[in-house]
Amino acid sequence: MLLLALPLAVAVWAFGGFAAKRARSNADQELVRELNAATPAYARSLVAPRRTAGQLAASTRVARAFVRHDTRALRALERAHPWLALVPGASGGLHGRPAVAHIDVIDRGKTLGRVYVVPPFDQRFLRMISNHGDRLGFLVGGRLVRESGVSRVGARPKMDGPFDLPVGALEYRAVTLPLADGRDAPALITVRKASEIAAAADDIRWRVIGIGLGLIGAMLLTAYALAPAIARGRLSRQQRDQAERVL
Repeated sequence: MLLLALPLAVAVWAFGGFAAKRARSNADQELVRELNAATPAYARSLVAPRRTAGQLAASTRVARAFVRHDTRALRALERAHPWLALVPGASGGLHGRPAVAHIDVIDRGKTLGRVYVVPPFDQRFLRMISNHGDRLGFLVGGRLVRESGVSRVGARPKMDGPFDLPVGALEYRAVTLPLADGRDAPALITVRKASEIAAAADDIRWRVIGIGLGLIGAMLLTAYALAPAIARGRLSRQQRDQAERVL
């Protein structure tokens, strides 16, 4: 029975590892679901700013302000529409402000300027689009913006699928959705502490192993308990066989 129990124990140990791996995969999928749940609300929040950007880009007032380099008029429009930035020229910079879209202001084939959509990637915006608390955030440059505050992150990772994200002294598991083109574009992100995921996976692993080893132990105890009766039965059969041969 011990020889039979050994491969069963190895199988239980392997199944425990598989259960832990599946738990980690499920944690990644949960992050993906939370990200997908927040995405429609984010998209809806940009409908009005995009529409306004299109209207301004098509307006004579904005074109005239670009032609005349009327900075005062442009800044007044930005104050009236905080999610927009009006930048003269075809390649004007935003000085670090993260944009998710832009519309060119064109006159007679010449680009006079651009109207950028620049959402405020802050805690208030997060509360507008989700109720996932600190699990949802924005990755903007080297900053992770969450409801609890802003943290610095290490080198910006490749964001193709779930990945490990160091934040200060902690490591998080993360999934992102880029919100514009470019490697440094702002991204919507969901995070969870890697230590929490590892602890949950280990808990499932040891529970599976414990149950499996318990069943093997119960099987061995049952076998040992029945062994004398089985031995007596065999001895009785042997004695009957011998008696029959004598007769």
